[in-house]
Amino acid sequence: GLLLPLTLIIMLSMGATYPAIDTTAGERERSTWETILSTRASRGDLMLAKYLYVSTMALIAGALNLLAMILSMKGILAPMAARSAEGFSFGIPPQSIPLILLVAALLALFVSAGMMILASFARTFKDGQSMTTPFLMITMIPVMFLSSPGIEFTMALALVPIVNVALVLREAVAGVYRWPQIGVTIAVEAVCVVLALRLATAITRH
Repeated sequence: GLLLPLTLIIMLSMGATYPAIDTTAGERERSTWETILSTRASRGDLMLAKYLYVSTMALIAGALNLLAMILSMKGILAPMAARSAEGFSFGIPPQSIPLILLVAALLALFVSAGMMILASFARTFKDGQSMTTPFLMITMIPVMFLSSPGIEFTMALALVPIVNVALVLREAVAGVYRWPQIGVTIAVEAVCVVLALRLATAITRH
C-alpha cells in the first residue's frame, strides 16, 4: 500500500511526459503543427485527440509498470516472507481493482493535461523537457511525504489533487473504503481535468 501510490503516480507521470512533448513541441520542431492545423478538423477536436492519446499512453505505462512491480516483488520477496514470522501480501484485492482503475484514469487525464499545457509553450523537444520537468517533480513530492502509514485520509486531504489519489490507492490496496473522501476525490480530480483541458485548448488557439 505504500509502494503502489508512489510507483503508479511516478509511472503515470513519466508515461505522459514524452507523448505530451512529442504532440506539442515535437510537432512544432518537425514543422508539422501548421500542416495539422490546416486540416478541416477543428482545433478543439485536434487537441482532444492528442489529449486522449497522451492520457492512454500514461495509463498504459502506469498499469504495465505496476503489474511488473507486483510480479517481480512476488518472485523476489515471497521466499523471504515465507521464512518470516509476519505475513506479507503482494496482491491487490479484486474488489479494489475497479476503484484503482477509476482514480488512476482520472489521474492520468489530469497529469496529461498538465504536461500538455506546459509543453505547448515550448518550440523544441528539448525545451519541452525543460518545461515539463518541474511539473513532473511536483507530482512526485507530495506522494513521498505520504509514505508514512500514520497519515489519516481526511476530508481536507481529499480536496488536494494527486495527494487524494495517492491516499485512495493506499487504502484500496488494504481493502479500506472511505466513501465520502473517495467521492470528493473523484469530484476534485474530474474538475481539475475539465479545467486543465479547457486551458490547454485555449493555449493552442494562440
